[in-house]
This record gives sequence, structure tokens and C-alpha cells, in this order.
Amino acid sequence: MESTTKVQDAWRTAAREIGFEFTGPYSLSEGSERVQYHGLVAGFGSPKGTVFFASSTFDEDFGPARRLAASHGYFFSVISAVGYGSFERAPFIETLKDWGWRSMDLVPPHGFARPIKSEKRKANKSAQPTRSARG
Repeated sequence: MESTTKVQDAWRTAAREIGFEFTGPYSLSEGSERVQYHGLVAGFGSPKGTVFFASSTFDEDFGPARRLAASHGYFFSVISAVGYGSFERAPFIETLKDWGWRSMDLVPPHGFARPIKSEKRKANKSAQPTRSARG
């Protein structure tokens, strides 16, 4: 079995066992540029998720894939084809923790919390308006 297929199968198993969404392969395009990533892990790394390539050598030029992912709002990662060629819970959990749960729209898997929604506070937001007493 090809290493990419093994990695995709391992991520499908991880998605079932841990409880997140995985799509593999996953494509993005912009103009004439099109990249087919080995997978998308929804909700981790950025609100849209992480797109990744599995590599055995890490010698490839991932610049265009990284730029296209960023322009669409995805986090980009290159993972080991050997290390992720079969499912073992602990390494997958560590990778997911490293990427971090970022989605406010999806329900996070057990053990992962939603990010805290930050809002800009106005100056003196906590100050109450004063009322003048009539006499």
C-alpha cells in the first residue's frame, strides 16, 4: 500500500477514535494554481483546520502549498509519512494538541476546549454613566 494511502487511512482511524473531521485528499485552488493536499483536519491549527502533506524525505518545495493554504485561511503542516503511517493514539493526540483546537463553529473532540472568544473592550466599558440628582 502506498505511504500516502496508509497515512490517510491512519488519519481516518484517528478521526473515528478521537472524534474529529478528516478529509483526504483535500484540494485548494486559486486562479490557475491547484494543490491537492494529503489531508484536511477540520478545526485544528486554524478555525478552518490544517491541511497537510505526508513526506518521507522533507526535501520537497512546500512553499506554494503553504502560501495557498494561508491565503484560504488554513494552517499548513508537513508530517512524517513513516510516523503517521499507522494509528497509534498518543502521537496523534500530541500532534492535535500541538496544532490546537481553533474552531468556534465545530464541537471539539473530548479533551479539547473551544478557544476563548476575545473581544476588543472599549475604554471605560465598565464605567457606569452618572445620573444627576434633581433637587
